[in-house]
Amino acid sequence: MRVALIIIVALSLALAACGDGGQGGATADAVAADVGGDAIGVDTAGEDVGDGAAEDALAACEPVEVLVAEGGGAVPGEILHLSPAEILRGVRYRYTVEPPPGGRHAFEDDRPIYTPTFRVTALGTYRFRLDVIRLGEDEPCATSATEVVVGPGGGVLVELSWRTPGAGDATGGGDAVRADLDLHLAHPNARGYDLDGDGVGEGWFDDRWDVYWANLAPNWAAAGAADDPELFADDPDGGGPEVIVFAAPEAERVYRVGVHAWDDRGLGPSVARVRVVVNGVVALDRETELAHHDLWEVCTVAWPSGAVTPIEDGTGAALVRHEYWDLLFGL
Repeated sequence: MRVALIIIVALSLALAACGDGGQGGATADAVAADVGGDAIGVDTAGEDVGDGAAEDALAACEPVEVLVAEGGGAVPGEILHLSPAEILRGVRYRYTVEPPPGGRHAFEDDRPIYTPTFRVTALGTYRFRLDVIRLGEDEPCATSATEVVVGPGGGVLVELSWRTPGAGDATGGGDAVRADLDLHLAHPNARGYDLDGDGVGEGWFDDRWDVYWANLAPNWAAAGAADDPELFADDPDGGGPEVIVFAAPEAERVYRVGVHAWDDRGLGPSVARVRVVVNGVVALDRETELAHHDLWEVCTVAWPSGAVTPIEDGTGAALVRHEYWDLLFGL
């Protein structure tokens, strides 16, 4: 279900009394006003558009191009900067976004501003629309749109999405309760907890060496973030996606991908889907059913070869550790 989050952008002008004649004078600055405010339109020079310019204001309603500073392509986690190609008189602007399946809808800043920013998190096409609305009206008199295609880029990208049959149509939208699954990427140094009692830590939930919701962007190699992984869009109450981007893995390392069913919220099992993309090519695309507190050890990723190897149990099925919960959090 695609839901458009709406940001209303309006132009407002402060008037000050001046002179014995009581005439109003316009400031040179246009500031944002919310939907409920009384906005006075201004052009880019800050001139008042009053009653005398009503016909001009009405005639000015035309589509305004949506500009994206980063262009028509992006990678997950990138922040896009949007702006209108021009400022019209006597109108306000409304931005909406239609993301790809599972993509987030929230702008980075939900204040009414000309130039909102938006972080893309899912692979696919985002469609940004800009409505032009006359002051005092609710429906747009003109609309334009532009698209941004989000691709995997280089290095390793891991994407988790899921559906929960017991949630009906709740998964992926609305305010209904939904299951919570979490994506993990473990470094070879990860020890974590020994929950199976074999004397060796499984690596998951390691404070430093496992990327997950409590360790979104660890420093694994050289100083700086360029060679480190990052988890975008931890989704505690939806169907994902959760995405880990690792643009520059360390050489001669083998990483592990996992999925933990943190909380089924009483809805029963979920079907988890993991895609691993290496240098722009899908290397793995698998689904597995997970119950409450299950942990699915999905695959290994070797670097620099980029080889992705599914992790399986002795029967050739997916390796799922049942009732795998983290003692640290006392579940």
